[in-house]
Amino acid sequence: MSGLDALKEDHYPLWLCLSFEKPERRALWADMLLFAFTLDRAIAVTKEPLLRQIRLQWWVEMFETGAAKGVPLAERLLEHAARHDLLIDRLMQHWFDACDKDQPEALNDCLDGWVYMFGWLAGGQGKSCDDIARNIGRIANHLEVKPLEKPKNYKSLSGFFQAAFWLINRQQESPSTADDKRLAFYLFRKILFG
Repeated sequence: MSGLDALKEDHYPLWLCLSFEKPERRALWADMLLFAFTLDRAIAVTKEPLLRQIRLQWWVEMFETGAAKGVPLAERLLEHAARHDLLIDRLMQHWFDACDKDQPEALNDCLDGWVYMFGWLAGGQGKSCDDIARNIGRIANHLEVKPLEKPKNYKSLSGFFQAAFWLINRQQESPSTADDKRLAFYLFRKILFG
C-alpha cells in the first residue's frame, strides 16, 4: 500500500487536502504526514516517558541503520531520505521534548514538530503556514482547532495549505467534517472561488 493510499484510509480529509498539492510532492508529503501521526501516537499511547522514548528511538535507529524491512512506512521514508535531506534529528527532537510531559500538554508540544515538518516541506511559506500546520496537528490529535483568519498571502500558498485552511474552518463549523461526503465538493469550491 502506498503512503497516499494509507493516508486516504486513515485520514481522508488530509488526503483530500493533499490532492490539491503538486503531484510530484504528494508521495513525500503523505509519508511525512503518516510519520508525524506515528510519532504522535508514540506520545499518546502511554503516559510513561521511558516507553515514549523507546518508541521514538526505534525510528532514530531505523534511519541510522536502514533496518526497515517489514515496516512499509519506514521503507518508504528511507527511500525519501535517499533523495532528500529529511532533517530527521531536528524533526524528531520536537517529539522527544514532549516525552516527559502529561497529556494534553505533551500532544500540544508535538504541534511544534508539525510546524517544523511543514516548514521544511513547504520551503518556509511564512507564519500563516505555521498556524495552519499547528491546526493540522490538532485535527490529527483530536484537539480543539483554533479559528484562523484568511492569510493575506492565501493565493501564494501551496494547494495543500489552501485546502487545509478551508478544512480547518469547516472543522470549526462542523466537527464531524471527516465523515462529510460533501467535503470534496466544499474544498473544491473554496479553492476555486475562495
